[in-house]
Amino acid sequence: MTVCLYYVLGLLPYMKLHHHSFSIPKYTVDLEKMKTKENKGKFDMMVMFIKVINFISGPMIYHLKKRGILVTYWVLNHEEDFDGALKHNVNGIMTDVPTDLHKYLQKKNKYLYVKE
Repeated sequence: MTVCLYYVLGLLPYMKLHHHSFSIPKYTVDLEKMKTKENKGKFDMMVMFIKVINFISGPMIYHLKKRGILVTYWVLNHEEDFDGALKHNVNGIMTDVPTDLHKYLQKKNKYLYVKE
């Protein structure tokens, strides 16, 4: 996550990146469901880290895409999560339920059809 650190420090425009793609974890409905009293400590730290990344991700995604880097969110499994990914205009979405994502993208008229 050095890319995120460079972005926060304002150094990302000056750094040479050797990435062709960049994957960002997204705070999702599933993470919200996992919050229980038993999952304290390290889980809360991870959730806070993901929330901070998501907070800065909009402009960072824009910057990375301008530099020709493909940006993907992971792991999104619900329509609310898909909405957030479309809002940030990411290049890809990793999911455990590809058929749900397919239906969602067709419904939003965002599905790319490839003719053979």
